[in-house]
Amino acid sequence: MIEGHEPNPELRYVVTFSGGKDSVATWLYLTRDMSLPNVTCLFANTNHESEITYQYLEDLRQHHGLPLESIQPTLEDFRGELVEPKIRERMAVAYGERWLDPEFDVWSQPLDMERLAVLKRRFPSTMARFCTIHLKVLPMARWMKQNRDLETILVTGVRAQESLARAGRETWTRDEPTGCMMWLPIHKWTHEQVFECHRRHGVPPNPLYRAGMSRVGCWPCIMCRKSELATMARRFPEAFDRLEAMEQKAARATGKPAMSFFSNYKTPERFHSETCDRTCKSFPSATDVKLWALGDEPAKSGQAMLFEDDWTEDAYACTSQYGLCE
Repeated sequence: MIEGHEPNPELRYVVTFSGGKDSVATWLYLTRDMSLPNVTCLFANTNHESEITYQYLEDLRQHHGLPLESIQPTLEDFRGELVEPKIRERMAVAYGERWLDPEFDVWSQPLDMERLAVLKRRFPSTMARFCTIHLKVLPMARWMKQNRDLETILVTGVRAQESLARAGRETWTRDEPTGCMMWLPIHKWTHEQVFECHRRHGVPPNPLYRAGMSRVGCWPCIMCRKSELATMARRFPEAFDRLEAMEQKAARATGKPAMSFFSNYKTPERFHSETCDRTCKSFPSATDVKLWALGDEPAKSGQAMLFEDDWTEDAYACTSQYGLCE
């Protein structure tokens, strides 16, 4: 490793990129402040992002020179997890009988949040965050292995201020899935420094922050605060329509009467309209969560909305070591 991290044309720097404040600041720091060559921003498209984020990424690419590489997760990662007949059966119910055709290549088909729920027979939760593994980590690791023409440094915008767990991270570590060195160049930066980096280089942050969101990667995330869900319900009600359609499609494909994108403890029981036949536990639909978010029900401790000038530690931060969900 080069002492002092001087620019080296023999290295490739791959930034795990979500379009959030930290990944953008990391890219700007590497390319504008350090003038590092061979920087690639790797975006895993989960097909579960806000249209505003997709538009923002295109604006960065066209007007600010973002070296964006978009990768699409595929069903290839399920070869060792589910047998092919099960995959074909579930996907045929959800997406049509062509999936039953033995000539149809299921493994090359794109994977997104909706299809992941169909295959897993459930949506992710705080205890089972398989969304990050299947939609981001595995396709990213596959891309890294396929692009070995240069020695690669994996770069992420994880920062110590976000949580106690992230505060304990080392600036340089060896990443096991890819075998590359991982670098956290803005680990000690504050929120203010992140936004100052945007201002200094004339690159605006993702517009979703101004709309009241503190998290922009995966939209919405299962970890979304009540205040953010309320903002979404008021300004982007179509997001809840999409969630409801996902719930219905996943439930139909798995033979369940109903499924919920959010966990049963996301809302008080009086906002639960569904009940699990097996466990008899109640749970909310996306519409229930929308009603709860718009009501007067107090948010859980630590779920206050985060503003640019009033940041607090986020106990609900994504636990991905790559900072992919921020």
